[in-house]
Formats: sequence, structure tokens, C-alpha cells
Amino acid sequence: MMRRTFTLQLKPFSVNAMYGRDRNRKTADCYDWEMQACHLLRQAEPAKALKELREAFDVSKHCYVFRFTFAFHSSIFFTKDGAISSRSFDLTNVEKILADILCGPKYHEAPAPQGAPNLNIDDKLVLQVTSRKIVQQQPGYSIRVAIAIVDKPRPPSA
Repeated sequence: MMRRTFTLQLKPFSVNAMYGRDRNRKTADCYDWEMQACHLLRQAEPAKALKELREAFDVSKHCYVFRFTFAFHSSIFFTKDGAISSRSFDLTNVEKILADILCGPKYHEAPAPQGAPNLNIDDKLVLQVTSRKIVQQQPGYSIRVAIAIVDKPRPPSA
């Protein structure tokens, strides 16, 4: 089927930092990260990829598969003694908010800077999320996003 990829020059954001102590409101840092992510999704490469995916997607026939590659400069990825640093994040904590931004209708419908044209679907239509962390040569962070459209599974026959 169809597959599109793009890279976001963006530091991952952990779901652990999404909410304040009361767990009812997102933190200011979370709102800032969402606006940065939406800004990047409005750029030419991601916007084109997401538009092509939206146009090719048929909710009655398809689902999505996500592959995320979170890249960190070695000074972030490793501690001074060579261990993997906590600054390279727990993968399961950084997948959620990224998937929400890529899928969520609320982001698709919101004007800039709070929103960006994304996949505009319920994330229940994402069948698989695969993530990995790698070391990159460039300073800072990047997130490589690969999204594929796949056939929806069929229910078992009765």
C-alpha cells in the first residue's frame, strides 16, 4: 500500500510531563510542545505526506501503521560513563503524544498555532506502532515518522 516518511526536528515529549499534579490540565510545557509539533507538521514535507495519506485512506478498508525513530546526539543519548541516559526517554512515554498529534481531529480542525492538518482519524485505526532510539551525528534531536496505509483486518468468519 502507501507509505510516507518525514522528519521533525523536535525534542520528544514525555507523557509523564503532560499533566500537572492535579492530572486535569496539560502543562504549559505540553502546550508549547504541541504548538511546536503543529508548526512542523504545517511545513511542506510533512504537510504533503499527511495530505497524500488522508486522501488515499478509506476508513472502511484501511488502517495505519506508524514507525517512529527517535534520534539523539550522542551527548544526550549517553551519560559520561557510556550508559544510556534517561535524557533519551522511555519510548512508550514519547509515542503517545506524537500519535495524538498525528491523528487527532481536534488538532486537524484547530487553526495555527494550536493545530495542523494531520491524518484526522480516531487513533483506534492505528494497528501498530513501532519505535526505536538511535544516535545521530547532528546536535540535538530529530524524529523520523513513517506512516503506512494497510488493509484493515477482516473479522473471523462465523
